[in-house]
Amino acid sequence: MTVPASSLPPAAPRVPGFLLPVAAAGAVMAGAVALTELAGGPFSYTALPALGAFAVVVGLMVWFHRRLGSLGPFGAANAVTLGRGLIAAWLAGLICTGPEIGIVGWWIAGAAFLALLLDGIDGWLARWQRTVSAFGARFDMEVDALLLLVLSLLAWEAGRAGPWVLLIGLMRYGFVATAYALPWMDAPLPPRFRRKAVCVAQGLALALVFVPPVPDAVAATLAAGALGLLALSFAGDVGWLIRNRPGRQPGRRMA
Repeated sequence: MTVPASSLPPAAPRVPGFLLPVAAAGAVMAGAVALTELAGGPFSYTALPALGAFAVVVGLMVWFHRRLGSLGPFGAANAVTLGRGLIAAWLAGLICTGPEIGIVGWWIAGAAFLALLLDGIDGWLARWQRTVSAFGARFDMEVDALLLLVLSLLAWEAGRAGPWVLLIGLMRYGFVATAYALPWMDAPLPPRFRRKAVCVAQGLALALVFVPPVPDAVAATLAAGALGLLALSFAGDVGWLIRNRPGRQPGRRMA
């Protein structure tokens, strides 16, 4: 006997697979913020930017889950990426505190180096477990961008580089904003190893900026070199988009 579809109970809404990892990460984040503030000592720490940055990480997950879809379970790779988001959020607690290069510099550098290590692990896990997805790739990219923004803000506040260092963290968001005004810039870019290499170089340079033995002049030079590499990488992508924009007449190619 066939039961009419109209008589069947409505299907329960699908619960996103990332809710449990997010709840666990939220507990870890709250604990890390509380312990940091209770420890005091050399830290001058503010919970609001840290929790705000964590809210941004969760918001990105929800947005990209709705837009791109999460294929299958949340997976270990996305959990590692979420862990990197926690590091970025914890570091954001030092924003607006004027961190001094000393023991706090070692903490910032150590956290940045750990995030770089995890950045290599999450991609390897996704390929090994065959859980590569558009959601995971975009989530990974936005966590990278958030971490670079936080580190560049801290580098400026610590006096290790001038306000120009903020361009490292803002360039990605400027590119996205431009794509809203010029839709052809939102076209998918061909995969390039260069982008990942430059991203790692940004993180490595900004991590070294906070190592206390590194002189101020060397720290500023490292940050300037990282900014130059990033600008060249973005210029290459923009050039590709210009050459391949819809409606462009074929024939003469731009340099």
